[in-house]
Parts: sequence; structure tokens; C-alpha cells
Amino acid sequence: MRFAAKLEFEIESETIAAVKKMHKKITTVSQERLRDEITKIITHENSYRGLLLLKSTGIFRLLFPELSKLEKVEQSKKYHPEGDVLSHTFLLFKRAAQPLSTVLAWAALLHDVGKFSTFKIRKGNPTFYRHEVEGATLASKIMKKYCLPSTIIKEVENLIKDHLKLIHVKDMKDSTFKKLVNKSCNKNQPARSYFQNLLTLFKLDSLASSGDLDNYAYGCERLNNLQPGEENPPPLLNGHDLTKMGFKPGPRFGSVLHKIRNMQLDGTITSTEEAKNTALKLMHKKDNDE
Repeated sequence: MRFAAKLEFEIESETIAAVKKMHKKITTVSQERLRDEITKIITHENSYRGLLLLKSTGIFRLLFPELSKLEKVEQSKKYHPEGDVLSHTFLLFKRAAQPLSTVLAWAALLHDVGKFSTFKIRKGNPTFYRHEVEGATLASKIMKKYCLPSTIIKEVENLIKDHLKLIHVKDMKDSTFKKLVNKSCNKNQPARSYFQNLLTLFKLDSLASSGDLDNYAYGCERLNNLQPGEENPPPLLNGHDLTKMGFKPGPRFGSVLHKIRNMQLDGTITSTEEAKNTALKLMHKKDNDE
């Protein structure tokens, strides 16, 4: 399947018939070998054809029974004119202009895996509330089955959880956007690389459905307008500062510092003095509330 997709040749009719007849033997192959072959197929520029070959021979259903169920799951024609969820998933690979990284390829393949269990008709329309949360959990189980590295599993899981967030990028507070830009799934991940992957996944998801790239373009523009490191400036205040101000350490420290950090990222406070004054108000407000 991989070489037929990669080299763009047709498989001889008797050979393809034999593959279909013996496709269940794929279950005797080690998970590690299957992982490598799947990854090579979905990261190649002809991944779409590779997936279609796996599906037409019955192999895909054995490799990914969770994804195969999506073929019967219809979506809103307004937002998904391409049809069912599996067709949409495959279309992401067709819309990719270049080979995908291992992380992006697995994220693209599994990003909507949670739609089967969350499908429900509401007011005459198919809905999939919290499918990104359900999908992240299920995707993690699938990737663990195929023995993918933990770093890849963690990032793919997070990409699936976050893949709908950029729908609201125009309404995001600066603090929310900056935290998303600054997000990292491991200590060695380069700055902003997670967000770049999220942008790419969102672009592919949009191209494979409505085709509207307005939010994607806005997200790119908003990212480009950030100065280097602006998404993660040094905190204006920390717990030691609150202690020096005479407050006793306790649970409220976290919530106060969280609010001050958000205000800093939103640009509503810009100096340590403003941060301290805000902390005083917040701490005393808590005292008064009690």
C-alpha cells in the first residue's frame, strides 16, 4: 500500500484481490511495525491515496476500527459539505500542500475520532459536544496501542483538545491568546512550535470542510504582531513578593497571582507597582468577602 501510494502506480488486479482476501493477516504484524508503516503513509505527500488504498482493501478497518465507525457519522451540510466524518478526515490529507510531520499527521488522522461517541441530533442538526475532549482520550489509547513515543502522544493529545479553539481567535482576550502561543508539551519544544502546529491543523481542518480560512489568517496575523517573547514576559509579581508585602502564604496566593498574570498579559497592568496595588486590592477584597 505504501509503495503504491508513494510511487503512484496501480496495483495489479490479482495482487489487490489477494490483499483483500488475506487482509486479516495484518493483525499478526507487530504493533511497532504497523506504527512505522502507518506513519510513513500518513506523512508522505501522497498520504490521501495511501489511506484510500488501506480503506478499499479492508486493512484500514482492522487498523483503526474507531475511525472506521466515522464513515456512517453525518455532519452539518452547512459546515461540512464534504460529507461524513471519515471523508472529512481523509480530506485533510488531500488538502495538505506538503508532507506532514509525524505529530501533525497523527493529529490530523485522529482529530475527530471523538465524534462517534458524542454524536447527537439537536434541533434537527447533528452535534458533537465536547468531541475534542473525548477524542483526545481515545486518540491517546490508539497511539499507545501502536507504541508511539510519549512526547508525540502528549502533543497530539493536546492538539486534539485544542483544535477548535482558533474558531474563536477573533474574540480571544490577549491573555488567552498569548497562553496558547506559549503552550509547550515538553521542555525541549522550541518556542511557539506547538502553536504553529495548531495553526496548521486548524488550516487543514478548515480546508477539508467549509474552506473558510478567515480565522486561520487572523490567527497568523495576530501571531506575527507579537514581539519575540511577548507571550511569556517575566511575571510582575510572585509569591515571595506577596509574602514580603505582609501576607501569609495560602491558597489565595495562586488565584491572586493568576489574575495579576492575566492582567499583565492583557496589558491592563504594566509595572510591578501596579501589580502590587492590584494584589493589595484583591487580597483585601477576599478578606472583606470572608
